[in-house]
Amino acid sequence: MAKVSVELKNKLKELSKEELLKIINKFANKHKDISDILEHDYVHSETNDELYEDLKDDLEFEMSNISYGRVIQKSLAKSISYCIKEINSFKRTTKSSYHEALALQFLLNLILDNYSNELETCWTIFDSKVVSTSKRYFNAVLYLHEDYHIEFINDFEKILKMVKNKCGHFDSIYCLPKSFDEMKLKKISK
Repeated sequence: MAKVSVELKNKLKELSKEELLKIINKFANKHKDISDILEHDYVHSETNDELYEDLKDDLEFEMSNISYGRVIQKSLAKSISYCIKEINSFKRTTKSSYHEALALQFLLNLILDNYSNELETCWTIFDSKVVSTSKRYFNAVLYLHEDYHIEFINDFEKILKMVKNKCGHFDSIYCLPKSFDEMKLKKISK
């Protein structure tokens, strides 16, 4: 993240209200993330829980409306990429690691409950997306405060077991510990 220099801070203090509004509008129109942050902080009084419910609806819609063309695994990989972009935007807007972990858990449960039979095929792009999403989820949960671990431990173990069984051919998954307690003892490399 860029650090604002003292000179820039002083120059911004000297600007009039109209000039500041013009700058804010310019950046909000160019960058969706800035627009989302401004809306979240100043316009809508939606809580992170309400935004998380909206995100869940978006993720569910995206994962249920995939193309059943020639290769479903490629469509699933594209859907996962889109969902990860939405989760990243949500995380930048809310700055909530807890809700990020919930969103990743929800996405992985959607994938593993509905499309686990599509894993272990010759189309490894889908498998690799599931693996990278799983590792991000594992890290997100491990870096939360320990009080949150109780809430995540059952799904964490379920996802870990399923991914190790279905995607064991990836070195990054093969090397993971077998349980949550073992995983807490060592950091997961990204």
